[in-house]
Amino acid sequence: MAVPAHSQVRRLHALTALRFIAAAMIVVHHSPDVGMLPQAALMKPFLLFQAVSFFFVLSGFILTYVYPSLDTWNERGRFLFARFARVWPAHLATFILVIAVLHKFVRLNLHSWTQAIGLGALNLSLLHSWFPYTSQFFSYNGVSWSISTEFAFYLFFPFLIYRWNRTWWWKMLIAAGLVLLMIQLSLYWRLPVYDPRIPSQIVSASLVYINPLARVFEFTIGMFTALVWRQFGKKLKVGPILGTLIEAAAFALVLLNMYYSQVIGNAAIHVRWLGEPGATWLEQGGCVSLAFAFLVFTMAAEWGWLSYALSAPLGVLLGEISFSVYLVHQILLREYAWKFQVYSSTSRYIVFPVYFALVLVVSHLIWTVVERPFRSWMLSLWPKPPSKRPAPAHAPAPAPAHAPASALAPSPPPPAPDASSASTSTSDLTRRPAVLQKTLETPGGKERSIWDLFLEPSPKTILVDVLILLALLIPIIVRSYFPFWRPDTSANAQTLAGDIAGAEVRDVAFGPNLILRAAKVTRARNGWGLLTLVWESTHDVQLNYSVAVHLLKADGSMTQQADYAQDSADAYVHAQQWWVDSRPLTPAQLAGVTHIGIVLYRKGDSLPISPLPAPDGTTRPAPDTDWSARRLLLPVPAPPVPATRRP
Repeated sequence: MAVPAHSQVRRLHALTALRFIAAAMIVVHHSPDVGMLPQAALMKPFLLFQAVSFFFVLSGFILTYVYPSLDTWNERGRFLFARFARVWPAHLATFILVIAVLHKFVRLNLHSWTQAIGLGALNLSLLHSWFPYTSQFFSYNGVSWSISTEFAFYLFFPFLIYRWNRTWWWKMLIAAGLVLLMIQLSLYWRLPVYDPRIPSQIVSASLVYINPLARVFEFTIGMFTALVWRQFGKKLKVGPILGTLIEAAAFALVLLNMYYSQVIGNAAIHVRWLGEPGATWLEQGGCVSLAFAFLVFTMAAEWGWLSYALSAPLGVLLGEISFSVYLVHQILLREYAWKFQVYSSTSRYIVFPVYFALVLVVSHLIWTVVERPFRSWMLSLWPKPPSKRPAPAHAPAPAPAHAPASALAPSPPPPAPDASSASTSTSDLTRRPAVLQKTLETPGGKERSIWDLFLEPSPKTILVDVLILLALLIPIIVRSYFPFWRPDTSANAQTLAGDIAGAEVRDVAFGPNLILRAAKVTRARNGWGLLTLVWESTHDVQLNYSVAVHLLKADGSMTQQADYAQDSADAYVHAQQWWVDSRPLTPAQLAGVTHIGIVLYRKGDSLPISPLPAPDGTTRPAPDTDWSARRLLLPVPAPPVPATRRP
């Protein structure tokens, strides 16, 4: 939004860079879901998804810092329109990207055009975080739920900021009461914990993690931090050495809170009025939000050398594109899981950097082509208020022509906070060492650098982005789609199915999507067994099935189970794709076992899928089943008898 003529436009560059660090935490958090990174990358017990709470705190700080009052209806209307112009163009662009890249119902977790249109309208209106079903608040681009929650904060802000200096205490009490209310509703309704595989059920996370009423308390913490900063920040005299120590302590406090979040959450489960929902809220950010507020305070003050390092041009650039990074990263992860499984055997030290580079390039393109120009165009549509008085003679000179547009207007961080950009009068700023002050006076951070090409978008910038994107994509596509670059695992599976001599079962359909082309149990002389199942997918489906392996005695009683998830990462498979599941069985497991029962479940369903002869034109006998024809039976042979030596 435009700032008063008597104000000096300044940027809080360290907060800009922190936006990117928080967005990168979310990227790392989601990457193990598709095998892009090992689970150890989550750095447990650190909960990287708490970065979303950081965005909420940061948003409250910046909005209060930049807009300490909204006194007229015109100001409130322009504020809301400006917030919409900030978040919606990039949200629309990534919505279109989701459809263009994923485009199939099964990949978007949709079942009909009616559902697609309804959820699409809900998603584009930024209202989906208010709805309690997983299929609603995680529709299309799943991470956009936080944009919806953030936009709700924008709607609350004109009410919250009204006389905030005097009313902050009871408004924060109301926000805390709303958190407690959502926890109590979850306990009263006995809502189950979050499970993305149950899209048609209300879970506790929809109330205590997604719903804006449960997260507005973190937003008000940021607002209160801005109030304290405005009142006391200019009175603090801190040198660079002490300032650096304070900044390091702020980072350490955040890490300490993140480390003990699960411990605090586990303790909260045993508190009667908190339980599992209260633990979820605390772990998602409730118990670390105060540490985030202290970090925002110290980085906004820019006392030390840590904030100086973060305010470098590269940090400013990465912070500017962080909103798009947040919105784009999961789309590319889902595309990787669907089309580029050939890289699953490639070193993560190669795959993840290439993926992250793609995220950065695509994000910069969206920031250059969509975010900045469409925000400026939309803001130009709002009638400009008449000038009340001319600018005083001592008003600061306008920014140089080469200054980026983002240096002249507030620019919120993901997921949609307004975080790094702030304008303020000179009297609101504390005095800093000259070397630190310089980082605020130069629009791009420090002195001009090679990153100015990307900080000041132009047709040349777009051309560079496109060339980098092609340089990354062409080798990936060539290796993924040309046979001489990748092994044909499907053909190997078909060969194996044909080579299984005497397979007990062939061509059994489990529902409309999967066919068990061959199945057999083999035994070794030492008593070990091997269960081999060769599958084919008849359609493009998400491989979210669980195989129950029942070890049965002659009387039909079950000794134990050897169940497994067909794919723990819920990967996608194409139509006519073949693959093999092999499960070793110990002699102890097979002791007294005459049959193995195979039961197939879709994750989230309580009833198994019945095995039937495959409808492929071949004549096959009905498979041997029991358990009301819902369990496929495979005989277990005895171990082969060792050959005796002749004397």
